[in-house]
Amino acid sequence: MRDDDDDGFTRSIQYIYENYRQHISIEELTRIARMSRTAYMVRFKRVTGVTPGKFQSNYRVELAKQMLSDTSAHISEIAADVGCFDASHFVRIFSAQCGVTPGEYRQRLKNNG
Repeated sequence: MRDDDDDGFTRSIQYIYENYRQHISIEELTRIARMSRTAYMVRFKRVTGVTPGKFQSNYRVELAKQMLSDTSAHISEIAADVGCFDASHFVRIFSAQCGVTPGEYRQRLKNNG
């Protein structure tokens, strides 16, 4: 594998971190990585263990967990801040990943802290 392949792949991951609030298409990522869709998807899954969409979703939830801990912002504000403009969708993905709703997560932090 060439070094520029590694650079492109790394740039595509950085792009997700920098643009997590917006929808990012596989086409954008493959263009940044300068890889075919198939090669990119295989490599992404091998390197991260998840698909690009799941990676972005996981990152959003991690940011939300930090905001739930560090701020008193309303759940819908946090959802929008991390790029989920449908609060009910945000609650579903948060709950699926964490096993509790964002409100329950915040309450547990208060009770344990």
